[in-house]
Amino acid sequence: MLRLRANVNDKVTKNYSHFHIEKGMSLLHIAAQFGCNATLKFLLHENAMLKTRDSLGCTPLHRAGIGNNAEGVQILLKAGCNPHQLEKMTCSNALFVTCAWGNLQAAEALMRNVPDLDKSMSLHVAGIGNGGAEIMAALLLGGADINEPFIQPWHVGIKFQVAAKILNLTRSRFAYTVSNLDHCTPLICALLMESFDCAALLIAAGADPTIPNKNGRRALEVAQEMSAPETILQGLQGAKPIKHGG
Repeated sequence: MLRLRANVNDKVTKNYSHFHIEKGMSLLHIAAQFGCNATLKFLLHENAMLKTRDSLGCTPLHRAGIGNNAEGVQILLKAGCNPHQLEKMTCSNALFVTCAWGNLQAAEALMRNVPDLDKSMSLHVAGIGNGGAEIMAALLLGGADINEPFIQPWHVGIKFQVAAKILNLTRSRFAYTVSNLDHCTPLICALLMESFDCAALLIAAGADPTIPNKNGRRALEVAQEMSAPETILQGLQGAKPIKHGG
């Protein structure tokens, strides 16, 4: 194809949501996301653009994280892909996106190869999304702040506030969850999402249950509202917070 002057930087021109392919994804994005690492190496050898972004602002490194392609992460980093670049939707780096998808191997590859990579909100999104306790444990070992408050980028925050006001009219559990995310700790976030295995891990790791969210609610109150298991309630009542660095 290259002999026929095919462009290694060609991009997809529309969304194929059922394949998780977004408009603007290049061949490099696609190879990274779907673990086609021989193709990834070939494209890089042919000078495919590392800085290319899709319609969501994702770099090939974000896409490798989404696909849990740990080898692809290493290939892209070695080739010079910037791990600190942010995508557009949540203004987040590749680690945040990787944790949201619950992709442990890619997350570990990112932290192992880029020790100073910003881990902000990654504990929260591990509880909100599909991350689970395994990724939380890896993040804590990597130095993530166990008591970090959840602060959305301003444009995401406005959407959360509007959604919370609308949902509060329904007085549903979902409304309670959304309206209590602002400035919540990873522990409160895990409780709000009913990710009780994550909550248990955070309690055992020394998370501070006395830190309130923006509404003044603390972990025990949230746990009771979310009908957390008795073991969680007992753990919160007997918790001994450990001071952790950011």
